[in-house]
Amino acid sequence: MSHLLCSGGTEGCRLWSGVRSLLSSLTLLALLIGAGMFTGWLADESRITALVLIWEPVLDLCGVLLAYALWARRYRYPAATLLAGTMCSFLVVRLPWPPPGDQEAEFPPRWADNVQTCLPAIPPPKERFQVLQWTVDATTPPAAVISVAVATRPEVVVLSGTTDREIGDRLVEELGGEYQIDPPEGEEMPGRLVFTRGAFNICGREADSEDVWTHEHTALRFVHFSQESVVPLFTTTQPGAWSRERWEDTRTGWHRAQQLAALLYSPSMLVIVDAPVLPTWRHTNSAMQRIKLFPAPSVPNWPMRLGPLPMLPLHPLDRLWVGSALRVQSTRRLPADTDRAPLLHVVEPERATAGISPLTAPG
Repeated sequence: MSHLLCSGGTEGCRLWSGVRSLLSSLTLLALLIGAGMFTGWLADESRITALVLIWEPVLDLCGVLLAYALWARRYRYPAATLLAGTMCSFLVVRLPWPPPGDQEAEFPPRWADNVQTCLPAIPPPKERFQVLQWTVDATTPPAAVISVAVATRPEVVVLSGTTDREIGDRLVEELGGEYQIDPPEGEEMPGRLVFTRGAFNICGREADSEDVWTHEHTALRFVHFSQESVVPLFTTTQPGAWSRERWEDTRTGWHRAQQLAALLYSPSMLVIVDAPVLPTWRHTNSAMQRIKLFPAPSVPNWPMRLGPLPMLPLHPLDRLWVGSALRVQSTRRLPADTDRAPLLHVVEPERATAGISPLTAPG
């Protein structure tokens, strides 16, 4: 074909060269948009697409820089196509895809029936409170944790990744209240420390038993702030896409945690998650919305460092959802020299439910 067109002279060669460049650009554009649509549709159901979404900001930046380099070298068609394809891919992964189907229900833990009996008696909270959420590791100095907690004075502190009783004892000494330890469950689940300036309320169990319920990687406890404010605190830790666990097992763990949260749902519930739940992970986010759990602002808090160098945070790796009787007024990332920054959530009663008594609260 090119030989026939070029045999007609220079104009024929130029025409064929333009058509070929246009077809190549359209093909590249279609491939980029198709890859974005596939990634957005599959999202967190596949480890590969989950990892693509985790590194999406880096990939987008590389696409823009490569387009600029091509434009500087006068490759106009490829540069414009790459830039347009990068922008389209960024948009299509955020399209409102149809929600996934409901997962098959898992057999609930034996204690679920006992807990359900006391949930209707919980009144909607009537006061504002703060929640400090932080994933730490062995390199995090206890003094740094205490310093942040004392400066912010939150009503609840959830420290994922540590079972250091020294931190708990210091928090009680500085702020009052009490703390509990959730023991580790293997390398991927290194344990959790939960502190409150109030008390952990017993609900659905005998008075001489511990006031915390656990099931796989999740725990449920009732936090008693005052005479008028009791909230069910549901905490879970799930491995990320970079873990050594099979992705099918990771997704199954997520489904079980979501089903347990739905089973034990309360309008006053707090769900605190130590796991990467990106805004583009539509399967997880859709499941939380169906439970009527509403997310706190997804403030990026990871990675704070890349080796010895400070890093611009790209993703929210610690998340909070609240029931319909609450709303998150604000979420703020606090400064800290750690891999993940701490998050301070300000939670307050939802105005529509603040004046409802326990007897008339919706079930």
